[in-house]
Parts: sequence; structure tokens; C-alpha cells
Amino acid sequence: MAEKDRAIIEKILYSIKKSDLPKGASMPSRFFKPGEDKAKYFTKAIKHYAPNARMDEIIFVEDFSLNGKGKNSLMFTTEGFASDDIHKNAKRISCPIKYTDLTHISRKDSIYITLHYRNGQEITVYPGIFRDYIRVAVNRIIEALTGEAIPQPETENRSAGESAAPKAAPGPRPEAELQSGEAQALLEKLAQQQAEMEKLKAQLAALQSQSASGAGPIPEPESAPEPEPEPEPEPEPTAEEAFSKALDLYFGKTGAEDKTQAARWFARAAEQGHGKAAFDLAVMYANGEGGLPKDEEQYLFWMEKSAQAGDASAQNSLAVAYDLGRHGASVDKEKAIYWYEQAVAQSNAAAQFNLGLSYQNGDGVTQDRDKALELFRKAAEQGHEDAKKKVEEYEAQAAEAAKAAPEPEPTAAEAFSRARSFYFGENGPEDKTQAARWFARAAEQGHGEAAFDLAVMHIKGEGGLAEDEGQYLFWMEKSARAGYASAQNSLAVAYDLGEHGASVDKEKAIHWYEQAVAQGNANAQFNLGLSYQDGDGVPQDRDKALELFRKAAEQGHEKAKKKVEEYEARAAEAAKVAPAPKPETKPAPKHPEKAAAPRAYDRRKNNIMVAVFGSPGVGKTTLLSALSRYFSEQFPDCGNCFKTREEIIAEQIKGGSQRDQEMEIQHEAYFLDLEDNDMHYTFVEVPSDAQYFKNGLVGMYGADVGLFVYSPYNEDPIMSVFPRMALSADIPSIIPFRNDFPVEPDGNFDKLVEDYITSILSDYDYHDVEHAYGSPVTGDGMREIIDLIRSTVQPKEVSLDRPLVMAVQRVRRTESGEALAMGMVFAGELRPGDPVWIYGYRAEPLEAVAEEIRIGDKITDQAFSGDHVSVRLTGVRKEDLRVGQMMVAPGRTMPGSGKLTRRLSASVHVFTREEGGRHTPFFNGYTPHMILGHAKTAATIRLLNVDEVPFITPGSSFSAELELEKPVIVKPWMRITMWDNGTLFAAGQVTDVE
Repeated sequence: MAEKDRAIIEKILYSIKKSDLPKGASMPSRFFKPGEDKAKYFTKAIKHYAPNARMDEIIFVEDFSLNGKGKNSLMFTTEGFASDDIHKNAKRISCPIKYTDLTHISRKDSIYITLHYRNGQEITVYPGIFRDYIRVAVNRIIEALTGEAIPQPETENRSAGESAAPKAAPGPRPEAELQSGEAQALLEKLAQQQAEMEKLKAQLAALQSQSASGAGPIPEPESAPEPEPEPEPEPEPTAEEAFSKALDLYFGKTGAEDKTQAARWFARAAEQGHGKAAFDLAVMYANGEGGLPKDEEQYLFWMEKSAQAGDASAQNSLAVAYDLGRHGASVDKEKAIYWYEQAVAQSNAAAQFNLGLSYQNGDGVTQDRDKALELFRKAAEQGHEDAKKKVEEYEAQAAEAAKAAPEPEPTAAEAFSRARSFYFGENGPEDKTQAARWFARAAEQGHGEAAFDLAVMHIKGEGGLAEDEGQYLFWMEKSARAGYASAQNSLAVAYDLGEHGASVDKEKAIHWYEQAVAQGNANAQFNLGLSYQDGDGVPQDRDKALELFRKAAEQGHEKAKKKVEEYEARAAEAAKVAPAPKPETKPAPKHPEKAAAPRAYDRRKNNIMVAVFGSPGVGKTTLLSALSRYFSEQFPDCGNCFKTREEIIAEQIKGGSQRDQEMEIQHEAYFLDLEDNDMHYTFVEVPSDAQYFKNGLVGMYGADVGLFVYSPYNEDPIMSVFPRMALSADIPSIIPFRNDFPVEPDGNFDKLVEDYITSILSDYDYHDVEHAYGSPVTGDGMREIIDLIRSTVQPKEVSLDRPLVMAVQRVRRTESGEALAMGMVFAGELRPGDPVWIYGYRAEPLEAVAEEIRIGDKITDQAFSGDHVSVRLTGVRKEDLRVGQMMVAPGRTMPGSGKLTRRLSASVHVFTREEGGRHTPFFNGYTPHMILGHAKTAATIRLLNVDEVPFITPGSSFSAELELEKPVIVKPWMRITMWDNGTLFAAGQVTDVE
């Protein structure tokens, strides 16, 4: 752009005053010159409209009065002129418009701006709130650059034969800007007015002469009629008014049909967001009506506008276009299903039928004929003929299937009832052969009492069954595992005494006695009492034995009654001969807190953190209890660290879990510290409920190895979410553990499940995994787990030469009210008395002092990288601490390459419905929750190419800018995870940090 031309454009843009414009016209509220920051919003428009122009050749005019969004704009370049919303209407404005091609721009009516070309072509531009300013500015620019006068268009409402007199340009203009053509026109007009004045003077002189000669009074000259004031422009019709007028014109309700005008009014209503008008306009483009060309691109554009405005018919039509690849649309089953579902939500019959076809054929969705029939029924109820036929077909098929269907398999309870009827002859003669058959059918379905009776029949050889101790033990264990107390006691007796082919196994015997006692079984109470009385399989404890005998006696157990009598008689005899013992009194310690001081942590031991995760109900809590039993029995250093499953659940409830219909829902990660002779272990049980995955991610961050617990008979469609969580938490390796309780291993089936687990782990870069097997209930396989952990975890590098970096993963309050921060030390060293700074969730760091450091329940005078510790802090309140903060050495600005920020760029992949992710797309500005390392926060997604990709569908990847709710510490290439409404739907990495 020549400097002279540029100066002219700038002068004109800045010189137009409010008084230059017609009454009620608007002006831009702000101008932007080249080089200002706001110019970056037009980068894409420049590349599209003026690819050869330089930034210093461009002038922008932007208006900020529309909710502060600044979408109305002008752009002048050497390659042309672009007007109004240059982002939104990129496909509908023919740009650039050359200066030499443009002769006039004016207000065609009260809303539209029309560009008139020399060749007679007209292009209507999307309206702007300062259209009169545009008209004045462009007219003056064209005149200044071309030296040509701008002829004015004819007015629309002139009568036939009326001349099209040009209107004067609005607003006064400096005399120096008048061109020669305009001056000549003014001179000619002045000469014409003078000629008319001379003619009027001559007529007046003639009339005066006539009056002097007695011809009568001189008539008063007729005054020229005053020009009528220009009517005020009609107010802009609403979208509903414009749509109503379009319908009248289309169907000729108030006169002759005029589809050309109808198309124009449909467009005016559609531009204001009227969904039905946009639908009708799309149909007119598809049919080429009203002077519109057949244009598939315009059809899709307006049909999508209508669908987004909520019109159900448009949503169905758009879905059909994507479903079948019609009207220029590419086949996209995901978009088709999305729009079908939107229309179905509004009870659109056509969409119900079409979505039903998709479910019937498995086209774009998982095949589901029941769902298809449900949709067909809903469409048929609204009179959809094709849907009625489909319902009839389904009902006919169901009738045929019902005729050929075999008798339904009886339930376990029904089979057990039939078995007892045959066994005891309740409805006829006894038939123990049939009884054995029905006991087996019930037992195979998991009926505990049926399995018990079948085991008894096997040991007695009844019902045609051979006496088989192996079958006895097999079905008795099935019954015990199903929770039948009598079977648990009988199985315990077999292991206790080595009966029925079982080898003596006191540990299994005690386990099954305890299971039966927990259900109040009197025989088990008596038998376990004998074990405690004699110290058989358990430490001798006569008080415990008497307690169990009393409980059995209360239920009428005769042998237990005799045992209670014996104990009471011995106690009475002992009381007669023994002197009354003096109560032993011990002085209270002067310093009780010193008396209860914790043991010191052996600094020579390595510290290993193990994340335990898996689907609900696979036995994670039971596994922790079994591990604590194993450590308590095998390693003196662990002390009395055994915790029952009930004790662990009670601690979880205290720490943030709840019970719901007898199901434990774990809210937060649970930490259990165990140790052997040369290693310390922190086991972290991760919540498996989808609502609390985020807390699991925070708790497992920094773990050395993951223990993936699964069961061959636990069907979980989103099992893959757990290795995905492990990958997001930077866990280097995973050990899969197969829980063989409560079902006996099945070699072929278990191998299939094992291969499936291996393939899932391989999908997330966990290769060459080694599986562990066992039963937490019986305690089998615990040693193998520990051996695998020790062989998998590599020795850690202790980086004492680097400054302290510790992640805050849990926050608690001590009994004395002091703050307690727990988490992983990633670098450096921390000692009691060291000052620390705490970064995150606020602009300035918190300053505190580490008063006491513990690893598990043991106190230590030193913590370094790899340790999972709890630190008692002074100088800071518990309310100021947050999960996700970082504790660092004083004076350090930030740990490593991290930055405390609220803005970052990321590359993200969205999981599909089959992967346990979202079912629907999301749009720009979506605000899910997010995990960055061990920090939790909400984040708003700003899509980088929102004009080209306005929404993100499941299964796709995208780049975006993320605006965090609170400042947290972020490092480049840190893994991020997103979730919403309990769904872990996306994962990715940080690419840049502002």
C-alpha cells in the first residue's frame, strides 16, 4: 500500500464524525492500528483474504460493542476490502473486493449492507451495527483513490415514471474533497434553478400588466409544495416476524407466491438464529428454489445452523446427511448418531426410526435389537408407518422364537427346591438320583447349601453317586466359598483332622473356622474353642476358648455346655485354694508422650511405594489384610502390623469412605505401611469407584510399581482405565495379580483372561509383564507377590546434591492441631528443623518449618528422594495446605523446570465410548476437572482452530490452550488427565507453559 493511499484511508477513517452520519447511525467504538496486540485475532483472515499483504499494509477497524467480543470489523489492504464478520462468514463473502471493482456501498434496507459492482452484480453482506459508517467510509475512500464520483442507486419505492434522483452523500464534506464531476453537476443544477427563476419573473410581470389594464386582481403565485420529510426507516422485524412473512410469500397466503422474496426473508430470520427458518432456507438451497442455486455446501451450512438452534427436523436431516453421505457431506457415523440422539431427545419420530435402524444393524453403534425395538415403538406411537412395520416384524420374530425356545433354565433356588423335594419325597416317592441331579444344577449356579448337600451325597455314595472324597472336598469348598457356614465348618474339620482325603493344614482349618464363627455357627465356635484351648494351630488362649464355648452353649450346643461347666468348676476350685491376688498398680509415667514415643526408622532400609488398583470387588482390601498378616508372621521388624479387612475398612471410613447398602465406596487413597528385615513398603489402595478416580491418581503419583488386581470372573467393561491411570501417574511397571478366590482356577478360561490383561497392559506400553497368582482369603501367593515386587523395582538414585522437592499428596491435622503434609520426596534431603517453602494455589509461597518426619509409624531424622513421608509443620495452618502443592528448599523459585502458572498448552487425546470415555462431543470453552502430576484443578479448554473444528468428538486428538482455575506447578511434557461426571475421558501431555 502506497504511503499516500494509506494516509488517505487513515485520514478518512479517523475524520468521519457522528454528525456526518444519518440519524440513529452507529460508529465503531475503537480503532486498531498495525502493530497493536489485537491484530493477532485477524491472522487467519489475513491469510485467507490477503495472503500477499504485509502487516504494515493492513488497516483494521474493529467494533467492541457486541458483548465485548469484537466480532464486527473492517479490513483494508492493497488486495481488497473485507467487511463485517470476517471469521464467521468466510465462506459466504466473496473477498477480496478490489477498490476498482467497487462503485457503491449503501444500506439496501434497515438491516442489510449490499455491495454493488459495475457489472450489475449485487452481494449481500451480513449486517453490521455501524453499517452507515461503512457506507460513508467506503464511498469516500473509493472517491479519494479513484477520483471518480459515486453514482447513487435508485430508491426501491419510487412510482412508475418517477426519475431516480441521486441522494446527496450523508454529512458535510470539506470543499477540497469535492471532485470535478460533482462541481459540474452543482453548476448545472444552479443554472437550471436560475432559468426557472427568470421564467417565474416573466410570468409575474405579465400578470401585473394584466392587472393594470383592468383584467382583475393578480392571483397569488402558487407556492411550491414543501418537500415531504423523508420517512423514518421501519424498525427491524424480529426473527419470528421475518419467518412469518417468509411463509406468507412462499405459500402465497396474502397474495401471489414469491419464492425469491421468501428466500430473502427466510435468510433474514435465519441470520437472527431462527431454527425453522434456517431449515427452510437449507431446503430451498437443496431444491434450487427462489432464484437460489442448488448448493450442497449452503444446504449443510444452514441445516447445521438449524440443528444447533434446536430444530429436531434439521437435526434428523443433518444426521441422515452424515449417515448416508448425502448433500456433499462425508460419511461420519459418529456425527450422525450424535444428531439422531439430539432429535430423539425431542421425540422426533423420523429420528427415532433412523436411530432404531442404526441399533438394529450395528451401524455406528453397538448392535442392540432391544434398543432398536424400543425406538421403533416410540416412532410407531407417533404414526410413523415404516416404524409400525418394523414393530410388526419384531413381534412376529419374537412369536416364532417363543415357539421354538426351550424351557427356561430354572434358577439356583428353584433347582435346590426340586432337589429337596426329590430327596425327601415331599411331592411323591423319594428319588435320590433325581435329587443328586438337581443338587448339582443348583450348585453349579453357586448355591451354597446345594453344594453342601451334594458333597454329603458324594461321601455317602447316595443317589447313584460313587463314594468320592475328592468330589466331597471339591463341592464342600464350593459351598464354603459361597458363604454357607455349615460347609465352612465341615471343610475346616477336614483340614484340621486330615479327613475325607484332605491333608492336615491347620492354617486353612483356622481360616474356615473363623469364617463360620463370623456367621454365628455353633459347631465352628466349639471347634475353634478347642483349638484355642489346646493351642492347636493358634497360640493357646484359654480365655478365648471359654468365650467361644459360652457362645456355642448359648445356642444349645451340648458339648459346649459341658466345656463351660468344666471351666467354671476349675475356676471355683482354684478360687478356694488360691489367695486373692493384690491388684498390681503401676505409677503413671511422668511423661506419657515419651513413654509412647515411636520407634526410629532404620535408615539402611530402602523405601518402596506400591499402588494397588483394580475393578470394584476384586479383593484389594482383602489383599492388603493378607499382606499385613504375612509380614506380621514372617518378619519381627514389622511387629504386630496385622490388620483385618474390617479394621482397614474402619480406617477408610474414618479417612473419607462411606458405606452404601453394605458396599464400601472408597473416596481417597488408603496407605498401609509394612516392612521386612531390609525393606520398607508403602501400599496404596486406589479408589475403584469412577467418581473418585481423581483421588486415586493423586495418591498413586510417584509409586515405584503398580499391583493390578483382577479376577477371571469379574466382568468390567472399563478395566483398561486402570493401566491408563498408572501411565498418567508415571508408574514405571505393573505386576498383574490374579485373585483365584472364590472360584477354583480354570486353566483354559484363566489363560484367556490372563492374555486379555496382558494385551491391555501392552496397549499402554507395559510389556513383558509377569503375573502373580494366589488367594488373599487363604493367604496363598503373598510371598510370590513380594518377591516379584523386589525383583521388579530398581534401586533408586539418592540425589542429595539437588535442592529439596516434595509433593504434597495428602493433608491432615495432628491431635494437637498442627498441619501434617504427606507425600513423596523426589529430590534433595529434609531433616527435622529445616525451613521449607510451599508453592501452589497462591501467588506467593508459604513459609514453614519441618518439626518432625515419619516414614510409616516410625520417626526418622532424615528423608531423601524416594521416601514417602509425613511431615509435621509449624508456621502454617492446615487450611493453607492443599493437595497438589510442592514443598521446596527456601529461596528456590520453583522446582526443576516447573513454573507456577494458570496457562499452558497441551496435546490431548479423547477416549471413545468403548474405552470408557465420553459418549458425546464437547465445544470450545468446556471446563472439565484435570490432574497434572499430583495437582487437581478445573481447566477451561480454548481450542486453537475453533473456526475449522468447532467441537471435539470422542476418539479424536486436539491441541488447545488450557486456563487453570488456580495456579499450580507445571513442567513441559508433564502428563495430564481430564475427567467429568466420574468419567476419565481424556489424557495428554503439556507442550508449553506460559
